[in-house]
Amino acid sequence: MPYELPKRYDFRSVEPRIYRMWEERGYFQPRNDPRKPDFDPNIEPFV
Repeated sequence: MPYELPKRYDFRSVEPRIYRMWEERGYFQPRNDPRKPDFDPNIEPFV
């Protein structure tokens, strides 16, 4: 019998596990590479 997807996505049963994994892997931590120039999307480049 093939697996049937639920009619609705139950985010309450899935999201906490995924969020916890993202935190454990450091996905929300900023990365600073001194070899790359700083970038701020709020400031227009000077030409």
